[in-house]
Amino acid sequence: MSARRRPFPSRPPTRPDSSGTGEQGEPAASPATSRLRGAPRRRLDTPTGLAVLAVALAGVALVVGLMNLLGSGRSSCQAASWDAVPAGARLPAGWTVGTTDYYLDSQTTTLVGPATDETTGGGALVYASVSCYAGSAGDALHRSRTSAEAAGATIDALPELGDEAYAMSDPSTGSSAYHIRRGALLAYLAVSGTVAPVELDQVAAAVDAAMVTAQGGAAAEAPTTAVTRPSPTAAAGETPGTSAEPSSGPGESAEPTAGPVAAGLEAILPAEVDGVTLAKDSTTADVILTDGAASRALVAALRSLGKSASDLLMAQAYDDTGTLEASVLGFQLPGVDGATLRTIILETWLLADAPGVTAAEVTLSGKTLTRVSYGDEGSISYVYVHDDAVLVIETTNEEQATRIAASLP
Repeated sequence: MSARRRPFPSRPPTRPDSSGTGEQGEPAASPATSRLRGAPRRRLDTPTGLAVLAVALAGVALVVGLMNLLGSGRSSCQAASWDAVPAGARLPAGWTVGTTDYYLDSQTTTLVGPATDETTGGGALVYASVSCYAGSAGDALHRSRTSAEAAGATIDALPELGDEAYAMSDPSTGSSAYHIRRGALLAYLAVSGTVAPVELDQVAAAVDAAMVTAQGGAAAEAPTTAVTRPSPTAAAGETPGTSAEPSSGPGESAEPTAGPVAAGLEAILPAEVDGVTLAKDSTTADVILTDGAASRALVAALRSLGKSASDLLMAQAYDDTGTLEASVLGFQLPGVDGATLRTIILETWLLADAPGVTAAEVTLSGKTLTRVSYGDEGSISYVYVHDDAVLVIETTNEEQATRIAASLP
């Protein structure tokens, strides 16, 4: 596990796909050691620090499966997407490169900002996904922009980035993102937490530079920070990844409005395990879900209940020192009871009905949980329902799972 905060996983990394194929159509791989990474499996890893709920992404077994599928070589476009990981030296001061999760023709890297919460260690994250679109990159970017505009999002051009780029903000959902095309690659930057405009500019420039070098170009040696901010159509002081702060009145001091996305859900996660204090963070599922089969299944299940990915709250508790091989992930869907949500999480996020996966009820510390095993030496998932929340313990040690279960409400 990384010593940094982890990003949210889109689903357990190494979980088999219910259709018999992995994310994005690759052959399913045997589960490997599972842990939350901003992807979270990557790791809702943030490294999952606002990482619980971009969702668990692929592990080593998945990469091996992909390499077997592709043979000894990779296409130049795929290789470029995999190699387009930003250099840490180009990031703003205090930022680090977190976990990178690899897919068939793309990768997602969690870029971790300085901790701003002394209690949880939480801070800002940027999930940077770079995908290979070959000759269709321009068309894909145009379609994405047209779709966003049709949905009422605000679009602002970013002429200094890529061959073409724009910032998208959606007032109705509060979401924001950067889209950058450089040659055959498309980058999508999603922000979690509050990122200062100048920092977001530098992060975006770092991702752009990585795409240049990955495709054989030469990026400037010094980090680029001169990006035109999209201000004409946004409220004063409001940029993608930030929220407008109310001005202070006479005698008042400005108070930060940013806080945990799901404070209540974070509160029921354990504060420590085996004497190790856990960091916590939270987000909504739309921030960390991918376009893979498992993510689509989850979104479809939510829609059947009249909900969307932005309604699903996710939180995680993890050891940001990397010494504890255990973590706890929480889910909450306002207006939906815990039993119903449990079924959704088992069938989509954990793929408990997939071939080779076993699920059975167990009693730990007097509590009833569902134990989901993937038939290997990797971690086991223990699913527990508390009121309308579903908590998933990830650990390879059942005794440790018992101790964690004892700390749950």
